[in-house]
Amino acid sequence: MSSGAGHTLAIRSDYKLFAWGRSTEGQIGDGRAQNNRLSPVQIGTNSWIAVATGLYHSVGIKADNTLWAWGYNNYGQLGTRQLTNYSTPQQIGLERPVSVSWTQIAAGAYHTAAITSTNILYTWGLNDNGQLGDRTQNNRTIPVPIGMSTTSNASVYFDGTSYLNTSTSYITDWPSDVNLSSSSVDFQIEAALLS
Repeated sequence: MSSGAGHTLAIRSDYKLFAWGRSTEGQIGDGRAQNNRLSPVQIGTNSWIAVATGLYHSVGIKADNTLWAWGYNNYGQLGTRQLTNYSTPQQIGLERPVSVSWTQIAAGAYHTAAITSTNILYTWGLNDNGQLGDRTQNNRTIPVPIGMSTTSNASVYFDGTSYLNTSTSYITDWPSDVNLSSSSVDFQIEAALLS
């Protein structure tokens, strides 16, 4: 389950995806932008294993480990190459090798992160404060690889703090001169060992 600024996504025990709340930007995903949903509506007929919500966008991983996004896309946070809003799930992340699947996702206000089955962290969307971790302040409209975990049990999440915590981070792609505890980073991205 995940909640955005005014919408909620939840995966039922049978792996069906349901959404409700604000849908002004298509973030519900049922194809009807501009109409709020006062009760849960099923999104498609596929099975889902993970969901995450930004302020006005949604991302999910289907049971076949493909990555999908929908909703508000003013900064490229959907990863579709265009800055077009979508009111139904759009498959993204096709830039990675075909043999690699998506395993985890997280969404910040206007940016998104995901980890692949090979433990590579990808980020995309708004990057005005360097929140994508790619050593730039350029927005990205497709998932961009920024680092690799040194463990097989990496995870990613945004927790709303204003720093990038490196005490349990195992990302190896950043150069040593980058200050990863900079207070200019909007959300915490952490690739952590899970025990």
